[in-house]
Amino acid sequence: PFTFLPDLIVGGKIAGALFLALSLSAVYWSLKRLASPHALLLATLFYFSISDPFLRLNSARPLVISLGLIALIFSYIIRPEKFQRKNLLTLGILGFLLSWIHLAFVWIGLVVATVPAISALFLKKKEDTEKITSVKSITALLAGIIIGVFLRPHPWGALRLGYIQLVELFFAKSAGVPLLSGTELLPFNAPAFIYQLIPFSILLVV
Repeated sequence: PFTFLPDLIVGGKIAGALFLALSLSAVYWSLKRLASPHALLLATLFYFSISDPFLRLNSARPLVISLGLIALIFSYIIRPEKFQRKNLLTLGILGFLLSWIHLAFVWIGLVVATVPAISALFLKKKEDTEKITSVKSITALLAGIIIGVFLRPHPWGALRLGYIQLVELFFAKSAGVPLLSGTELLPFNAPAFIYQLIPFSILLVV
């Protein structure tokens, strides 16, 4: 909808600000649900913990919203709602949004959700009802992801692109194939930490 504005630059700035507000709100709400102390400070720390935050998190990119969705998925897996149906519906919606908005980040959402859920299955002190809830939660999330994939425009093309981004690119890099990429994808180094994460370092010390 932002492309309908007369000035596309203004539209991009508005979209970036809205995406950032939604993402930080999601992170903050996730922390509050997990009863984390200093949720506001930690949400601020999250913003400055990413290198080049003003380039990445202030831009109108699916990455921005995806990070907030993944935080929410984690919180609803770790601390389910009292009413199971509500929790399953929420996870289904989050899975749908993640795959529909940013297919390349779906694997991160699945890892974040399955690791604590699988851990719960093997913990002896966990009750059977909690283990069943974990399985249902993963199923609801996966169902939402599948629905989101096939409701995307050109779903097969999107799946092919996701395969190229995640699988073929991995094997190409492993084989040493020289590939052109943006500087933001280069390995993190000490100068980058000094110049890009100064606010994060200050907040971490505080």
